[in-house]
Amino acid sequence: LFRSPDQLQRWEALFGASALPPPPLLKRATRWLLKVALGIELAPPTVQGLQAYAVAKPMLGFVDVLYADDGLRVTRGNRGSLVVTQRVR
Repeated sequence: LFRSPDQLQRWEALFGASALPPPPLLKRATRWLLKVALGIELAPPTVQGLQAYAVAKPMLGFVDVLYADDGLRVTRGNRGSLVVTQRVR
């Protein structure tokens, strides 16, 4: 992708995670809530823009897939919720 290490360093300086402004208050509050309530830890984004995370507390519940094809999916949750999703093309 980059022909020299210098090009990569210049790209990271302009577009990398270190060039991003600090997140707004609402985003920081959401991340804090995710950490406290669900035990979700977000790693800093990589140079390629990938975001990794770890979940310390397991999620409780399940979803049964009742029907699925290329354009439609019907699921039922453990609390009785029924969700129908349609793919928009």
